[in-house]
Amino acid sequence: MWATQIRDDDRTDRTGPTATIVEESATGGLIDFGEGPVRARRHPNADGSLGGWVADTAHADPQCHVGAGAAVFGNARVFGACRLVDEALVCDYARVADGAIVSGSAEVSGSASVAGSTISERSVITDHARVQGAVVRGDAWVSDRATITKGAIVQDRAVVRGQAFVTDEAVITGEAVIDGTVRGDVLVLDGHVEPTEDVRSHG
Repeated sequence: MWATQIRDDDRTDRTGPTATIVEESATGGLIDFGEGPVRARRHPNADGSLGGWVADTAHADPQCHVGAGAAVFGNARVFGACRLVDEALVCDYARVADGAIVSGSAEVSGSASVAGSTISERSVITDHARVQGAVVRGDAWVSDRATITKGAIVQDRAVVRGQAFVTDEAVITGEAVIDGTVRGDVLVLDGHVEPTEDVRSHG
């Protein structure tokens, strides 16, 4: 798994693997994504441009746009008209679908799934986390079996982990750490929601 273990004292040191071209031909190449060289090919985008590297063990649908600096490797799968741009990484056993956008140096790894969502900047979605119809940005970290859904936003340096469930347009921001459930028109700033708590809108 590519996601670096989270460090509470310095979460900004995360650096993802760099694709190193070992051998390249007209049809593909031998690329080292950080764990030894594997066969890969440049993704042919629908607009005619030649996109980033997709390992032969991975998959990106023809409708998917893979920017020149983005990469899909491991056993990752990208389905439909998704956009992977800038230096976005989708790797390990991750799944990205339903028009999701992954940009910046964001990473979707482990066995995480992202659908119909925007994952941007330096955010990480990893382990068995699920993000559906939501936004994760900044240096946010979503891990374990956490779920972010229904218009929720996780941003800044927030951490959503464990069995956390964030939904219904809730906003998690600042240095918040979420282990429990947050739902509705709620803003959690620098708080810590425990597994036994259920923070709901009172509107």
